[in-house]
Order: sequence, then structure tokens, then C-alpha cells
Amino acid sequence: MKILLTGFDPFGGESINPSWEVVRRIPKKIKDVEIKAIQIPTVFQKSFKVLKKEIENFNPDVVICVGQAGGRHGITPERIAINVDDARIADNEENQPIDFPIQKDGETAYFSSLPIKAMVDKMISSGFPASVSNTAGTFVCNHIMYQILYFAAKFQPTLKAGFIHVPFLPEQVKENNPYPSMKLEDMVQALTLCVETVIEYQDKEDLKTIGTVDVEVDCEMSLIKAHNLMSLIEKEIYEKYEIVLVIHVEPVGGNFTEREIELKEITENIDSEKPLQLSMGMSQDYPIAIEEGAHFIRIGTAWFEEEE
Repeated sequence: MKILLTGFDPFGGESINPSWEVVRRIPKKIKDVEIKAIQIPTVFQKSFKVLKKEIENFNPDVVICVGQAGGRHGITPERIAINVDDARIADNEENQPIDFPIQKDGETAYFSSLPIKAMVDKMISSGFPASVSNTAGTFVCNHIMYQILYFAAKFQPTLKAGFIHVPFLPEQVKENNPYPSMKLEDMVQALTLCVETVIEYQDKEDLKTIGTVDVEVDCEMSLIKAHNLMSLIEKEIYEKYEIVLVIHVEPVGGNFTEREIELKEITENIDSEKPLQLSMGMSQDYPIAIEEGAHFIRIGTAWFEEEE
């Protein structure tokens, strides 16, 4: 199996594009799957010419295009691409199509063939903000997503493809610019999870339904008890309604020092010889980390105010 990742060059006066900075840092091999990342120009038409040439050379099984969505606070796999270019600003070669069809013989829209809900589930469960997006816009991001899905539908039906938007990097956000941002290392980890999910779901259907909910618990409740309670809720909701529920736990009141002591007691029993890192922040992660012998556990800000 081969997976091709694409990121854009900077545009709109920016000196950096997070999509390229992220994809070029994704491991070159994940679970024996070859991963390749290329940069494509933020230019209508030319962007797909570059991508198509690389598809012919690399012959990937999956193409994941990544782009910047300034203003979004999390990672957003796109559900759909529509057959129109309608540029608010000019691209990097001063092209600015208005209400222009991308492919005259193409469908009105094409849906992503990636497991987008499973991706979101994996990212949220690992503590990263994520959601399925229902609009890829009408700029070059939507253009490249539509083009690759059109190409797959017309000429290579076994090719799976889709698009993921990422937020601004912190260095792109100015003092007078209130847009949210996300650390580069967090984006890399989140996108790596997306790639792992694509590999995991290559022969499976995507999740059908995902629900997310914030639950406040007494800070005096132990981590184990909180985990067991949330796992029970998730299990019962799935069995009754076939909804995959992701629960965010927010402790209320109490003393964080007690949790720090509890965590230290837990980590003393972890095998430091294993080069394994697991995230803790959602209800499923904590016992898995212990069971697998992780020697590094990422703690969410809701528990200790900062990551440790």
C-alpha cells in the first residue's frame, strides 16, 4: 500500500503554509505502508497537473490532500467537493475564476472516499480538536479535492482520495488577528493519526455516526473510576443507538495535586524500556497506556492546566 500526501505552498501574502509544514513531517513509513509527501502550487489547474504527474510516477492507493483553513480551530476532514471555482482572492499566478465549473462533464459534487468520521473519532480520542467539515470552500482547496475525486471516478476507481483542512500556525496569528491556531507538532501528530486510520480502514466501512459530549465530573473522583464510568456510558450508547460517542471529561473542583500524585504512582509501574507513547485525555486512553506499557503519557490541559 502507498499513500501520497500533498500540501500547498504559501499564498495570500503568507510566508508559510501549515499544510506543507505538516505533511513533510509525517513519517515516511507507517505500519509498512510507504508514505510520500509533495508540495503543490496554490494555483487553479496547475495544482492538479502537478498532482496527476506524481500519481503516474508513484502509483498511490490513497491520496490525501491537505490545505490551510484560517479561522478553524481544529483539524477538519472534508466531506464533499463541489464543481465550481469561485475565488475570493487571486491564486499565486493571479488567476481568479468566478463561478467557473471545474469539470464540464463532472458531477455536481463528489464525496470523500476516506474514513473521515473514523479520523475525527481517532483525533478527538487522542485529545486533538477535530470535526467533519461540510464545506471545502471554493478556492484551490476545493478545486484540488474535486479534481482528484473526479479523476478517481473517471479513470482510477480503486483510488481513494480526500482532503483535510488544518488551522493557522501560531506564528501566522498576529496580535490584531484573533484567529485560532494550533501547534505544528500537534498537527503532525493529528495528521499521522489520520494516515493510520486510513490504513486501518482500507478494507472497512467508515464509522456511521459519531457523537461528542462534554461531561463534568467531581475532581475527587479517581481516574480509574472516571474512566470506567465513561466507558460504560459509551458502551451503552453504542449498543442502544449504534452511535460512537466520544466523551470529553472536565473535572470540577478539588485539588489537582492529588491527581499528580496518582499519576506518579501509575507511571512508576510503566516499563521504561518500551519506546511507546500513548495519549491520555479521553476515556479510552488511560488504561490502554498502562496495559501497553507506555513510558510517556500526554496529559490534557483539563486535568493539570498544562501538558506533561
